[in-house]
Amino acid sequence: CYSWVRNCERAVLRTKVRVPPEIALTLMSRIVELNTATQLNRCFTMSRFILSIFVSSLLSLTPLPVRGADVDLKADLAKMQGKWKGTLVNSEDSIWTLEIKGNKSKLAVKNKAGDELVRAEFDFKLEQQGKFRAFTYWNVKHLAGEQAGQTELAEGKTRSSVYKFDGSEAFSTVGGFDEEDKPPHWLLRWEKQ
Repeated sequence: CYSWVRNCERAVLRTKVRVPPEIALTLMSRIVELNTATQLNRCFTMSRFILSIFVSSLLSLTPLPVRGADVDLKADLAKMQGKWKGTLVNSEDSIWTLEIKGNKSKLAVKNKAGDELVRAEFDFKLEQQGKFRAFTYWNVKHLAGEQAGQTELAEGKTRSSVYKFDGSEAFSTVGGFDEEDKPPHWLLRWEKQ
């Protein structure tokens, strides 16, 4: 139900606690699914008691590192090398490109008219979080756009998104679970160029 997912989402965001990626991915997939549905005329609401139990159990879960994941992460890093074109799900208003060399990345976002909205460089690493893998980035240097000349996520601060490969030529990233993220929730599909 749409209102149930929205209430869970708001409760999680208010706590400012990191949600385990497997729960976040499931929740995000449901949110994206419900946002794209056109027949949401009726929706039941879940009682506050059941909702609070669900949110409490969500926050009590913590992802555990998986042994031997380094080999898989190294393989993923090798697959990520190169240039990628991204499509923001539910929006065709922007053109995303990503270039990865080692653990450095360059991101560019343009509107349909070709105007550069964002151009940034950042450091990243891949991490195993339970069953899911995270793309954790920091030291974001904005080279163009509204924040040109600024650096964010410095001094030990990081931000992560969950990623999953679909073969070797495509992967998806889900993020925007932090209140401060812009856009607040996003799902990107990346294809090798």
